[in-house]
Amino acid sequence: MGGVAEQDDRMTIGVFARTAKVSTSALRFYDDCGLVRPRAVDPITGYRYYSPDQLDEVTLIRQTADSYVQLTAPGGQRRLSTIAEDFPAYRIVLDALPEWRTQVVVPRDLLLATIAAGPQARLDFVVHGDLTVTSSPGQGRPRAVPADITGAPVAISFRAATLYPALVASLGPDVMLQISQPHLPAVLRCADDGDITTVVMPVAASPQSET
Repeated sequence: MGGVAEQDDRMTIGVFARTAKVSTSALRFYDDCGLVRPRAVDPITGYRYYSPDQLDEVTLIRQTADSYVQLTAPGGQRRLSTIAEDFPAYRIVLDALPEWRTQVVVPRDLLLATIAAGPQARLDFVVHGDLTVTSSPGQGRPRAVPADITGAPVAISFRAATLYPALVASLGPDVMLQISQPHLPAVLRCADDGDITTVVMPVAASPQSET
């Protein structure tokens, strides 16, 4: 009559995370995305349990993400911009956001290719069954971007100068954009590690981007 926890070949999420050298939130993220499911979930406590034979799969995901890390620019150095005033407390901003209503998982490089515009360009995202991105002014037609979409339709816009650095700094082949409301900051997460997040401030949308 042994429960899930009594099966000796199962590892708790904490033990499995330490063994695989990833965070527990990364494992939860993999579960949410369907990349690596727990071998079992206790129906009473909700605890996740993993099997040792899943370690290679998680290690491969982590190593793939590591191969995308860019530590320096071509010249060997990278200059980061600064601000004179106090920077807002990131964690306070993140914790104050409502639950997301729309989640978009999209290949990072494809998204970068759609926003290769001037820093003042406005990027209009329309999520309604699929994802389209329009760069304005001047680039005309919306571009469809393959994406895995969960939640409600939404139209939201960003400045290229705001979104582009966040994408460049992210790790791995995919990014996750979580949107609560079009006028509130969106959360950009690395799709291989939910702990790595950036808060991206939207701007007013163009009338054509309204859903």
